[in-house]
Amino acid sequence: MRWLFKGLLRLVPTQATSLKWRGLGLATFVILGLFAAGPASSQNITQLQALTFGDIVVIDNTAKQRVTVDMDGTVTSDAGIYRRTQGSSGLFWLTGFPPSISIVVEIDPVVLSVAGDGQGKIFTVGFSYFPLVTTDINGEALFDFGAILMTSGDGTVYGGDSYTGGATISISW
Repeated sequence: MRWLFKGLLRLVPTQATSLKWRGLGLATFVILGLFAAGPASSQNITQLQALTFGDIVVIDNTAKQRVTVDMDGTVTSDAGIYRRTQGSSGLFWLTGFPPSISIVVEIDPVVLSVAGDGQGKIFTVGFSYFPLVTTDINGEALFDFGAILMTSGDGTVYGGDSYTGGATISISW
């Protein structure tokens, strides 16, 4: 059986978007857990913790820069990105699945843009996770994941805009 969970990824500017550091805008990057299941059944996915990149400022985009959120919550960034606040890894709770089975998880990379169409100023997001999750005797499992947010590296100046794009998590067993 295969399920698709679709959600919205949104990069939201902070209230302090007028704050500048070396001439580039400030934005908060959050992946919102707006995931809806495919076919109706008893399986559920519940977000316990949202994946966030924290509050960041892109200070140099002449080469690709990245923020990495590891699955354990460790956050690092390249020298061209200033982190104002700490990010966090994402955590989902899977319930209603058969007991003691392996679930295969896939998350497609995402392109985020101001219009949500992947054009213009963009960020790319790739995800890190264990692709195989095993349910317990109650048919439940925790699924944690991290991600890498990468700038375009083309000299684009990122301001306080919101950046959005769609995400798909595929689960099969």
